[in-house]
Amino acid sequence: MEKRPEIHVALSHLVGRSAWGLRRDLGSIFFLELGEPLARIGQLKPHGEWHFLIQLCHWRFETPESVLVGSEDDQTFIDATFASLKLGSVETAEVLPPSQDLQISFSSGVRFKTFTTSKEATDQWTQWHLFGPDEYVWTSDGGGHVQCKKRDEPVRA
Repeated sequence: MEKRPEIHVALSHLVGRSAWGLRRDLGSIFFLELGEPLARIGQLKPHGEWHFLIQLCHWRFETPESVLVGSEDDQTFIDATFASLKLGSVETAEVLPPSQDLQISFSSGVRFKTFTTSKEATDQWTQWHLFGPDEYVWTSDGGGHVQCKKRDEPVRA
């Protein structure tokens, strides 16, 4: 079996890349683009070389002084905050055990965090996806696992 890149290796490639394109999709689901914009076949909007799709988890953007916006905020407030938020470039990116919560620090002083809030979170609760510039996608689930797969293969059970 081929050796897949581990998530900490993928996250190390984010350091120094500019963050842009915060875009809420449905509810508190959103995209975060990193690196140069790339047009991909079949996609209406360009994505970054790397991009996150944040899904079934709680999240927040914060500074050392305050919470700027979080997943429980009103959608209008989320949209307005995303439109004005300047992140800069990635300084650090890591996943934290045991739940594989994501934490990213930006040059602007803003931090982004995801977090599991339930012991009963299951493997079916996809928290986030990280799409790389090549064929790999990393998926974090509510059960505390991160899987690496190729874009054209189903998520392993």
